[in-house]
Amino acid sequence: MLDGDTLKWIGSTAISLFVAIFAWVRTSRRDEAARFTEITRRLDDHDRSLALVSQEIDGMPGRDEVHRLDLQLSELSGQLQTTNANLTGQRELMGRLETVVSRLEDHMRGNG
Repeated sequence: MLDGDTLKWIGSTAISLFVAIFAWVRTSRRDEAARFTEITRRLDDHDRSLALVSQEIDGMPGRDEVHRLDLQLSELSGQLQTTNANLTGQRELMGRLETVVSRLEDHMRGNG
């Protein structure tokens, strides 16, 4: 059957194989733990980023607020057009007054 040397060789090979498998499993678990820790950290970072984005969105105006702003801007635009028309009229009036004053000055100086 099997002599003593063969049994020793089989035993030492089995022990070596068991130690190698144990070390490999332990190392792979350590790597998995490190990867799990990294993934957990990244998920926490994403959660924080998502919370910040959610806060920003909550602070943004809604549909009704934007509609009110649009109406107010339209009203302001109309008021600016009216003011612009008034200023154009005032400018023309000032031009005519300037001409009249200039003629009066010329007349009073005796040039006219």
